[in-house]
Amino acid sequence: MNYRLTINNCLSFSCPAEFKVENVFVNEINKDDTIETGLPFIKPRTETFRSFISDKGKFGFDYPSVFNINEREFSGSDILYHIEFKSDYSNGFVQVWNLSYSLQEFLDKAKSNSQLDYQYFSSKPARFNTLDGYIWDYSIVGKNKKQIKCNEVFMQKNDKLYRVSYFLPEESWNNYEKKLFTDIVNSLKIY
Repeated sequence: MNYRLTINNCLSFSCPAEFKVENVFVNEINKDDTIETGLPFIKPRTETFRSFISDKGKFGFDYPSVFNINEREFSGSDILYHIEFKSDYSNGFVQVWNLSYSLQEFLDKAKSNSQLDYQYFSSKPARFNTLDGYIWDYSIVGKNKKQIKCNEVFMQKNDKLYRVSYFLPEESWNNYEKKLFTDIVNSLKIY
């Protein structure tokens, strides 16, 4: 038996019934699209994404429309742009830094100067879109003594560092949240 999913009569696909389609992400331009599934299957959750574009910073990314977004300025620092996104239970940010040395040097210095209480920490090289970088996966003890799951991606292009970070309670981390973070990272565009 196959599971069939149709979106606005434009896209249709099938997959084995033992697969579970949990979420469908739709750009806000197409938010009124209809999603149909064959019975007895449950309609997956649909989320719309919005696009943030910084004309000044010449970069952009997509984020879930349920997030509030806020741009902050840091005077006198190497952080050129800082855009926060926040939902009821998670938060994160996208930053652009001036980088006068290698990405590896920056990360080594950041980790050695950190005063966070890491429960575990992993750093791996990875490629995102056309940029090489690193992904940090770690957990810390937050202010309220609860475990916070943290995923961060660091990429370098010329003399700029692009950082995408996502934080939420450890018990809320799941495949959906992992995919959400990956989708935000993969949507990053540098103009």
